[in-house]
Amino acid sequence: MIAMLLVSIGPIASAQDANRVPTEKTRRFLLRYISYMDTTTSIASKEALLKGIEMVATSSKADWISQYHASFQNAIIGASKPDSAAANKMLNKAEEFINIAKSLEPKESEIVLLASMINGMRIGVNPDLGATLGPDVMKGYAEAKKLNPENPRVYLVLGESYMYMPEAAGGGMKIAKANLEIALKKFEKDTHEDPAWPNWGKDRAMKLLEDIAKKK
Repeated sequence: MIAMLLVSIGPIASAQDANRVPTEKTRRFLLRYISYMDTTTSIASKEALLKGIEMVATSSKADWISQYHASFQNAIIGASKPDSAAANKMLNKAEEFINIAKSLEPKESEIVLLASMINGMRIGVNPDLGATLGPDVMKGYAEAKKLNPENPRVYLVLGESYMYMPEAAGGGMKIAKANLEIALKKFEKDTHEDPAWPNWGKDRAMKLLEDIAKKK
């Protein structure tokens, strides 16, 4: 099925002006790829689907949402790579896509958040970068929150960050729990007209709250 999807989307990039907004066809394929990404656990399948998402993004360069998904999936898959060189390669690609998205919508909370998340993932790959990138990461999260206080993913990411931050530095389980609880409330109202709008995170917030409860 995945191979058939990749073959069928092939002509889009050549037939469509790379600067056009997404067509019904490109959006349909993007939604299919996202759906399969959410249901497969195979890394090989995810990487094959990622190629399709990148094809959609390349053929819809005026669509920040397509760029966002190409960036997000590169970042998520890249951060899971045990090899730091492979991880950084994918994080670099994630940054390229999110920079395109940022050029289109510089004040979009989702974009600002993901751009900072990518730097956070770089710290995960190389902890030595924490001293230099850490403050900018938290600054980016704060900016994303300011741009859209209703964005549930902001509170999720902040909550998870606080879980691993010492209380002396402003973190700890109490503030982490408070942010994750806010995230869950915000997720209940997180609806958008475009079905491809970022919608990840609710399950993650629930899981992290369960982890905090177990530590009591």
